[in-house]
Amino acid sequence: MRSFHGLIVAGLLSLSLGAGVVFETAIANSPVELAQAPPPPPPGGALPVPGRFIEGRIAFLKTELHIADAQLPLWEPVAKAMREAAAQRADLFRQMQASRDQPMHAPDRLERRVSMGQLGMQQAQALLAAVKPLYDSMSDEQKATADLLLAPGPMMKAKAFRRGPMPF
Repeated sequence: MRSFHGLIVAGLLSLSLGAGVVFETAIANSPVELAQAPPPPPPGGALPVPGRFIEGRIAFLKTELHIADAQLPLWEPVAKAMREAAAQRADLFRQMQASRDQPMHAPDRLERRVSMGQLGMQQAQALLAAVKPLYDSMSDEQKATADLLLAPGPMMKAKAFRRGPMPF
């Protein structure tokens, strides 16, 4: 029993010492130092490039929506809008990666957020313009599937944005 008690005391002591090291490290790094430091490298290597699997996503949607041969001329603008959006996001990603070692100040971050929001709005408008004619040609079953896959609701949207915007 005594050795078990000794193990518990030793464990608690090591936990408290570890917490002290973490606390000291947090104090040593001021908010300014943390804000100007480049982000740590991602675990396991390079970050995935946005739009890397866009052709698979397009094929998935085409299959799940049961796009008929007669709908193909209406489907192509949707696929094109998705490809263009993926290419734009990949370009933006590369630009961000190239400048990631440079410190960013609050105005810089806000400008980036605004430009990303504007790009997202432009992409959504282009996709909407392409989807409307296709959606109008769909059967009720296709529309129900499109409602789930092309424009997810708020809860699905929140989860999707952790991985990247949908549907492209």
